[in-house]
This record gives sequence, C-alpha cells and structure tokens, in this order.
Amino acid sequence: MTYSSISQEKITYTIKPIQANDRTNLEVTVKFITHKDSVHTIKLPTDNYGTPNIHKYITKFNSEKGAIITNGESSLYKKVIPNSNGVVNINYTVSYDPKKIEGSAFAPNINKDYFSLAGCQWMLHIGDDKQKRLFNISLVDAPKKWVLHSSIGTDATKLSINASYEDLISSRIGGGGLSHKFYVKNKPVTIIIKGGFDIPVEEIFNATEKIVRLQRDWFEDYNQSFYHVVINNRSNVIAGTAIKNQFVCFVSSTINKNELNIILAHEMFHNWLPRSIEIIHNDPYGETLYEWFTEGFTTYFAKKILVDAGLLSEMEFIKLVNEEIQNIGDNPIKSITSSELILNIKERNFSSYHKNLAYWRGALIALKWESELQDQNKNLSDYIRSLFKYTSQKNGKITEEEFFSFSKNFGIDAQKDFKKYIIDGEEILLTKLPQVIRNNYKLITTDFQNFEPGFDLIKTRKSKKVTGVNPNSKAWKAGLRDDMKYVRTRNSTRGKKGWSEERKMTVIVEIDNERKNIEFIPLNKSISIQQIVKK
Repeated sequence: MTYSSISQEKITYTIKPIQANDRTNLEVTVKFITHKDSVHTIKLPTDNYGTPNIHKYITKFNSEKGAIITNGESSLYKKVIPNSNGVVNINYTVSYDPKKIEGSAFAPNINKDYFSLAGCQWMLHIGDDKQKRLFNISLVDAPKKWVLHSSIGTDATKLSINASYEDLISSRIGGGGLSHKFYVKNKPVTIIIKGGFDIPVEEIFNATEKIVRLQRDWFEDYNQSFYHVVINNRSNVIAGTAIKNQFVCFVSSTINKNELNIILAHEMFHNWLPRSIEIIHNDPYGETLYEWFTEGFTTYFAKKILVDAGLLSEMEFIKLVNEEIQNIGDNPIKSITSSELILNIKERNFSSYHKNLAYWRGALIALKWESELQDQNKNLSDYIRSLFKYTSQKNGKITEEEFFSFSKNFGIDAQKDFKKYIIDGEEILLTKLPQVIRNNYKLITTDFQNFEPGFDLIKTRKSKKVTGVNPNSKAWKAGLRDDMKYVRTRNSTRGKKGWSEERKMTVIVEIDNERKNIEFIPLNKSISIQQIVKK
C-alpha cells in the first residue's frame, strides 16, 4: 500500500558540515513518521536555480533503524519503506565538487572553509511539495570558529518553521567565511563574506552597513527581525537575489567597488519594491510588463542611495545614466511594443535583450519623473516613500488603477507614460534634467557608434546555429557563416555586466567537431542619442 502523504506532519533534518580537502560536505539525517505499511517515493534534491543534475552529488543514501531503501524509476528517485513503528530515518551526504559547479551562477558556494546553499540544493522531496508541515532543522558540530546562518531564523543550530517544500526552495543555510554584525533599531544584521576579493574586507563591511542603514532609514522601516547579507565569490559572475530575511549574491573576486555596491543597493531595495509595493493586475503577463517599474526604478534608486551614502559621486551617477541611454540605443528591440513582447514570450523568443530593456527604460522614466516632480518642488524619493506608506495600508498590494491614481495625485501621469513608452514602445526622450544637476550639466544629442553583431544573436542562441549573418558585416569578414554550430559568445551584449567596447566580441562555433573562436569589434554605424555632459 502506498500513501502520498505523511501521517505525522513533521520532518526533522540534522545537518553536519564536514571539512574536506577542497570542499565542505554535508552529512544530513532526516526523520519522519508515516504509516508502517506504506511505501514512499522520495525525490533527491533538484536545483530551481539552474545547476544541472545536482542529485548526482549525493554520495551516500542509507536507511537507519530498520527502514528499507530501494532504487526508484531513475537515479533521481528512491523508494522508502518505514520500520515496524512507521518511522523513516535516512542518512545522506551532499558532496558538491566546487570546480564542476562553478559555471552555474546560483550554484552552491562550496569551499573547505565555508558553504552556502539554497533549500532546494540540499532538501529531499518528501510527499507533496505543496503540503505545509512542521520542519525542524538543525546545523550541528560545525567548526568552532564558523558563523552559522540561515534565512529561516536567527539561530541556525535550531530552526523551526511551518512551511511547504516549495516555501523553502529559496531559503538559505550556510556557515564559515568572514562576518560582521551590527544592529539597526536593535534588530541584528550580519554580513558574511565567502571567498577572497580584491576589495579589502573592511571596505565591503563598511559600505554594506552604510547601504543597509540608509535604506531602512530612507523608508523608516525597521520591521525585519533579522537580516543577512551573504557575498559569495564566483568567477565571471555578477548576480544576486533578495529573499525573505536575506540578500545573497555571487560575484567575481575582481569586482570593483561601484559594481558591488550597485548590486547590493539594487537587490536590497527589492525588500520594498516590489516586496512591499506590488502592483496587481489581471493580465497574465502583467508582472513582466511592470518590470520597467519594479526593476527600472530599483535601478535608478540604487544609484541615488549610493550617492546619498557617499559611495558614488555625482559624476559616476551621470556616467551610469549615460550608459543606460546608450544601452537602450544599442538594443535591437528598443522599440518593441507590449503586444510584440507578449508574442515573443509565447513563442519562447524572450531573451536578455527583452529583460534588460525593462531595466533601462524604467531607469530613464524615473529620471524623467524626477525632473517633472522637482519642477513642482517635489522629488521622486518622496513619491516612492509615500507610495510605500500607502501600499503598507493595503498589505503591500495595489491595483493598476490605484497606482495610476496615486501617481496622478502626486503630480505624475504614470498611465500616460506607461501607454506611451511600454505599451506603444515609443522612444523615451528627456526634455530637461532634474534641478539638482541642472546647474552643472546639460542634455545634448550626439552621435554614438552602435553595437552591431552582424548576425541574429537571439535566433542563433535559440536554434544553436548561426543565423542571419550580414555579408557586409565585420562578423562576415571575420569568417562567421550561417548554419555554423553555435556554442556561445563572449563580450556579446553592450550593457551586460562585464561588457567592454575595448575588447573584441568572440563567437565560439564548432566546425568538424573542433571549436573555433571568431573575433571582431562589433561596432558599426552611428546613431543619435541623448547624453548628459558637463556645462
């Protein structure tokens, strides 16, 4: 007889980190009680963050105290029979190879001196993933100097939460690294650094603390009972995600101060936008259509907050705004309408070009609104803070109509701009600058050398075959041809983190089972764009 649910709604995990030569292994014991006659199919860990086949890093999977384990229909599954009392005890070891998982941005961060994992990267699928249960989770017997941490609670040695597996997918556990703890209104904040960086550790601690304090003071919001900022070292990556009680990022050891501070300020701003300022809508694609606000305004305010914190100069702020205008000018779908965007999503043609455009469009709309509000003796910071207070009275959610009405009352025609720039895809042109920079800077229209890969990057990436090579392009002259087997590109998207116009674009193809690098400078015709320059 097989049961799909567990009779006693409690699962207990005990996790013991063990240092090895090149990694930290996790010895995990899990216990639950079920019907003594039942047979359960248990699924090994599966990574929602994109690391392939993580179940292969389970090096041991044994039963204890009379339970019986057999293989399931594939290597991803195990069948478990409880002992005569209906108790299941399983012991398994998670042993991630740091070298093999390094290529995945959000993969576990593993070293002999530390570890950092999402819930889905170590937890088993037991029963219904949607079923709420009491989870008791303990981290035990770690090296004495290690700081243990979890997004679930303040004491990682003893965690208890009523949740489903799906609720815990993005939760985090970790230990080791270097840490710095401080308090905001008596609420603890811990910064944990895992791995070495070119930026001195104390500078990272000081800058991160400034950002955390300023954001909470900025919103006058001190409700989080605790918070962790976990900075992980990962080669050739700049990525981060904000989850409940924690921000975790993965960045290269060579990241510069501005890049690190911007990702910290950006992702932690998501604690308020959209976590506490969520626009609800009936359109199934509404979340994507409103990324110009949730991501674009966050992009703008990340820079503003760094200026306020003294971590970014006014000139650096202007430089970043100019780059965003350049990135829009370079985007091959810069005039895409909302209906075209939705069609692309349905046809699975959604790419980084679509995603990034929302960020840059939104940041430019934010600058436009800043100019309009300052002419009314208001500012965009007060607009967002007021919107936060308004949505706080509505459990953090407002309708589109409420959003447009609130904005109109504050002095902004958000509905008009949404229709013009997002629905219809018109070009966003500034007519003036905010008063705070108007005295020292001016708007000009200038020629700009456009990024031109010379072939259809979107279709090429989708089909894995080089497509649409222009015979008059630099790509053609370098030897790129249609139907070559596509592997990947480097330095291939202006505006993407790590892009440099001083480096050649590399298209890696496969010809007769051998890989070949085709390199060229992907800059071609000039276009007219706006830029902000000193007077």
